[in-house]
Amino acid sequence: MKAEKKAGQLNNTKWVADRLRHRLDINAIPYNERLSSLLPGYIPTLAALGDIASTSAFVAFDTESVPHCYKTTDVGLAFLPDINRTCPSNKNSPALDKFVKGHRVSTVSFKINGRYHDVQSRLSSALPPKPGRTHRTMEPLRFGKESFVDIEDLDTALADQIEKYRGMVPRKRLVLVGLSLQSDFERLSLEFPQITRYFSGWIDLSTLIKAESRTPTNLDTGLGTALTAFQYPYGDTGFDRRHQASNDAVRTLAVLHGLMDPQNVANIVLRQYQFPGIEISPSIKHFESKVYRALLYADGRNLPSTIDSAQKLAFAFQQFSPIGVAADCSNTRDNKRPYRTSIHTNRRTCGCVCFNSNKALRNFVSATDGQRYSDKHGEVVLKAVRAPLPPQIQAEITKGKRLKIRRKSARRKGAKALDVDWSDIFRNIFLIEEVHEEERTAEKRSWLSWFSRLARTILRKE
Repeated sequence: MKAEKKAGQLNNTKWVADRLRHRLDINAIPYNERLSSLLPGYIPTLAALGDIASTSAFVAFDTESVPHCYKTTDVGLAFLPDINRTCPSNKNSPALDKFVKGHRVSTVSFKINGRYHDVQSRLSSALPPKPGRTHRTMEPLRFGKESFVDIEDLDTALADQIEKYRGMVPRKRLVLVGLSLQSDFERLSLEFPQITRYFSGWIDLSTLIKAESRTPTNLDTGLGTALTAFQYPYGDTGFDRRHQASNDAVRTLAVLHGLMDPQNVANIVLRQYQFPGIEISPSIKHFESKVYRALLYADGRNLPSTIDSAQKLAFAFQQFSPIGVAADCSNTRDNKRPYRTSIHTNRRTCGCVCFNSNKALRNFVSATDGQRYSDKHGEVVLKAVRAPLPPQIQAEITKGKRLKIRRKSARRKGAKALDVDWSDIFRNIFLIEEVHEEERTAEKRSWLSWFSRLARTILRKE
């Protein structure tokens, strides 16, 4: 045990040291010497970002390429002059349009002559998709001016644009920002290495987010996932569409700015948590066969923001040792809810928490029913009730009760008792108790256990 604990401490110590280094595979980058002036300026953590935030302006950089090839087809740049600038309208109900307008983001898109049109023609002439699938069509250009240049002129065009950005903030240094920059740096070193001389630092959002974890994690956060965690609408995430580079550059800056809010950081880091022994599902129906279930709701409103997804429920109530957790909108008929949900989907209206004993269920209901939560929409009162028994178990119990009444009626009339195979009637009830033998004392006080003992008494008399 001591050896395992010591090994764990060494792993965490190594993680704390490793997260201060970038994750680039330098040997895989052709002509990597062209990046020698840029690489030492790596900014690894949010604390380091906070130190340079007031003296820096940020340029987000994204590239799109021909599938299965390094050839660049589209390069997008987005410029954020002041990361500390506040925008109240975007904070309450975030959206990319509000972010661009409120933070004065400048955007430009450079399309490569020939290559970009080849990709467009491939998408338009693609074979019909397989059943149940759809083509990933190109999303529209939402931000910035579009320019077409030859590949030979791309390096100069980008350098001229970044020079303009530098002229807009002469007293600040420029920091390059991207997400998972390995492939972007490979294209940069091959086709437009000139721009590296304009930047004194660089940020990779994927490693910046991972560095906020207290323990080693394989958390892989994309732009759409991060924007979803920050409460941006589904249309801004770019899911299921082939991306425009300039649109992704704006998304990159929106994520970078969102990480300055500690609550947003907590929402993203929460996604990495694993809960051993707890099954998490985006649908309450998944647990409808469980006997010991509690249902949570807030009188038709969304659940409180701290527990409005299945993952948040598992995190908030893990001290009660549940065996299953789910959250959905099954108690509403709101067609505006997202048709695709996951355990991280927010704004759920109903929750379900499952246990392996009646005692644990009672303790949970008594502790959570009537709890008050402060939300941005006001105070929310949480209701916790025991869920009805599964239909198949309820049917067996109803059948047993009817046979019991018939047997009593026959005895009153002095007739011969009905010849009933009680073992078939109560088989499922016995199985339930056998699964949960560890809480036998508590079970004796429940009506289900009382009915089972009655059944055993009848069988012994026969």
